[in-house]
Amino acid sequence: MRIVLAALTELRFKGNSEYLEGIVPLIDTPLLDYFKISFFNQLIFDTPLLCHFIGRTEIIKAHYQANVNLYDGHAEVIFSPQGMAVNEGLILRILCTPSDWQVSSLVQICSSSLPPLYTSEHLKILSYRSHWQDDIESPQWLELLDPFMSVKDLALSDDLVPLFALAIQELVVENVTEVLPMLQNLHFYRPELSGPAKTAIRQFIDARQRSGRTVAVLNRIHNEYRQRLARVDARNYLDSIKVHFHGRSPDVCIVV
Repeated sequence: MRIVLAALTELRFKGNSEYLEGIVPLIDTPLLDYFKISFFNQLIFDTPLLCHFIGRTEIIKAHYQANVNLYDGHAEVIFSPQGMAVNEGLILRILCTPSDWQVSSLVQICSSSLPPLYTSEHLKILSYRSHWQDDIESPQWLELLDPFMSVKDLALSDDLVPLFALAIQELVVENVTEVLPMLQNLHFYRPELSGPAKTAIRQFIDARQRSGRTVAVLNRIHNEYRQRLARVDARNYLDSIKVHFHGRSPDVCIVV
């Protein structure tokens, strides 16, 4: 029999996964809308009861965006409602430092702790690490993407693009749609690709097109800048520009 915490809307946990596995079967939280979990570094994460608990809540049943963030001291996956701050919803964090452990741990966490992710259409994978190790195997990156079956938009930070390109090179033509089968747009923050990364991405795009599932490559910085300009309110236009007169020709700088 579970204890119903009817008024609980926020829950935070920090510790070993085994301890949390002993807690979540005992409680129901019908109004929970923010759940932050920080796991200590472990070799194995096996959390089926946490998966059942998350499935009983409304945390990731709406249309959520997913962010995977990689830092020097921890890695995390965040699910937040569309249009809201990324620190709302569900946060799964692993407190470890080596980059290969971070990716391996995230793979285990996503596969054992999360119910099927059928509603997350937007995924960002961003790195804030000062450096990367070279011992992360390509299949680990593909396994990290496996739970995100419904993702249509994938954005990658600059230093992750070569690693992603190397990983998708491992896909044979017949399996090119097994990873991110619904993908429509790849967003990169760098102006343009070059070298082996460009070749691998092009081969992936061509293979997807031959399979009938076209993927477009977009420059995210350019798109976000255009969106920000479009949001300038005409009523506050004079407050949003600075005009500097040099002789007879004004220079206009839009500040968004």
